[in-house]
Amino acid sequence: MNGASPAHSSVSTTAVAGGGGSRGAAAGLDDCHFPPDIPSMQERKDEAMRVLKTDLMAELDKEAKSLEEDSNFLKKEGEAVVKSSIVQLPR
Repeated sequence: MNGASPAHSSVSTTAVAGGGGSRGAAAGLDDCHFPPDIPSMQERKDEAMRVLKTDLMAELDKEAKSLEEDSNFLKKEGEAVVKSSIVQLPR
């Protein structure tokens, strides 16, 4: 094995990672104070999903009503067309 491989390197991983000082990354988190009223990520996700679901259902309901109106209109208009244009195909 050769002494230049990363596994046998003389450089420590703490020096590379920036650790090893008197204050590590975890100690820096103590300086951050978050107010207790900030909603959790899950709560924000749940609220966003509720809003999206409500909006989607409203749009789908509008589309369904529009399609139903179109269907009823075509049914009424189509009855006259179907009666006047019945074609018998030869067998």
